Amino acid sequence: MYTLLLVDDEYMILNGLKKIINWENMGIEISGTAKNGQEALDFIREHPVDIVITDVTMPAMSGIEFVQQAQKEGYRFHFIIMSGYQEFSYVKEGLVLGAENYLVKPVDKSELLKNVESIVEKISMIETSNSGQPQQFQTLIQEWLNLPNVTENLVTEMATYGYTIENERYTALIFKGLEKHHGFLMDLVKKNKQPYFFFQEDIFMIVFRGLKYELRDFLRQLRELLKEADFKLGLGKTEVPYTEVAHSYEQAQQVLTLCSFYELSGVQQLKRLLASLDESEVPQEISLDKLHHALTLGKMTTIEAEVQAIFTLMYEQEMTPSYVTHISFLILADIYRRFNQADQVAYQEALLEISTIKTFQKLQKIIETSIKQVEREIDVKQFSPNIQHVLQIIMERYRTDLTLKEVAEQLHLNAMYLGQLFKKETKKSFSQYLNHYRITKAKDLLLHSDYNINEISEKIGYTSTGYFYKNFKNVSGISPRDYRQQFGNEE
Repeated sequence: MYTLLLVDDEYMILNGLKKIINWENMGIEISGTAKNGQEALDFIREHPVDIVITDVTMPAMSGIEFVQQAQKEGYRFHFIIMSGYQEFSYVKEGLVLGAENYLVKPVDKSELLKNVESIVEKISMIETSNSGQPQQFQTLIQEWLNLPNVTENLVTEMATYGYTIENERYTALIFKGLEKHHGFLMDLVKKNKQPYFFFQEDIFMIVFRGLKYELRDFLRQLRELLKEADFKLGLGKTEVPYTEVAHSYEQAQQVLTLCSFYELSGVQQLKRLLASLDESEVPQEISLDKLHHALTLGKMTTIEAEVQAIFTLMYEQEMTPSYVTHISFLILADIYRRFNQADQVAYQEALLEISTIKTFQKLQKIIETSIKQVEREIDVKQFSPNIQHVLQIIMERYRTDLTLKEVAEQLHLNAMYLGQLFKKETKKSFSQYLNHYRITKAKDLLLHSDYNINEISEKIGYTSTGYFYKNFKNVSGISPRDYRQQFGNEE
């Protein structure tokens, strides 16, 4: 029988929890109750338990404080936290400590039953499958993965199980959807002498111990073992010290999210991870310069090719979903800005779609469909030779104090005639076009350089930072500083 402690300051709640489900049929014995965190702490000091269900807000000591202190003192148990209302700070604190779930009162019977069954299955799996490792050791590994500030207590407690963790290098691995393959995974883990792992529902986690070449060999073995399996895989930063394992685990969770966003199978992800471990290539930055050039000339085939190249690069570099969405917004806006004869209703619909899409392939499809739609809606024509010359001069000399009069003189044309022709073909005045082009260059510098606002203003041809600031906000809707803060860390 597994032992259970119920903790709540309301008698009726405690009494209801005793009767809400048949604990004995689940192999659980209620070994005690407590009215607050302090009583609960005193109880487990005398009677260690397997499972705790605790309220959050209680006198003397809260449920969160109780769990924190119990873990400091070395007591390990699975726990569920409850509260009379949904409070994010409690949820976050509980999950950091390793809570199985957060239930809102009044507790739903079926939800509680489902959570308790999951805990019992987890304890049973740990006891029967994990190389004879006790439940407390598995809980210790979970803490290692979830607590960013590792203390000396972890080193000491690991030592009690015969493991010295200080002088090794580690990598966090997460497998999702391999319930039917746990036996194979266990055999591989044992073969590679990896002691730090645990199961959690459909998740199998490993703190891989070893250097990069050893990890590469382990992943190759996995690829052979799981080549027919349907699963997802996340891998964190490699070769970190024991104090950085939680950061590696956090990154592995992010990679698992990317795996879903890019709709990659576990086998595909293994292939990509092995390739990345074999290379030390620095990720490339995403630049829209070539796309802007193609848009300027209005060549749809070139535009399509440049968009394809941008998405290919983002896919290869596994850019974050938020960054891919941001780039998609910019591409769409640039296309409709260039071909302003296109249907604006379709533009707004595409913008809305982009904001709700959850996968990479669907985002790319929206952009490709939008280009085809624009191509069908308008009669795309090359600019006249004179205007193409003007555009080329702008691209070459936008950093200077360029005027329409200078350009007209260079082309031996009347300035008024050239200005009228330019607006007729581009739908913008010369100064508007030059300003938009400079702002586009400013965006690239804000995202991909360390220049300050004054330096960027000077580099793109503005003599006044205040004028640049005003123009940027008029074109982009936000200030240069806000643009950098919002999008500069998304890659």
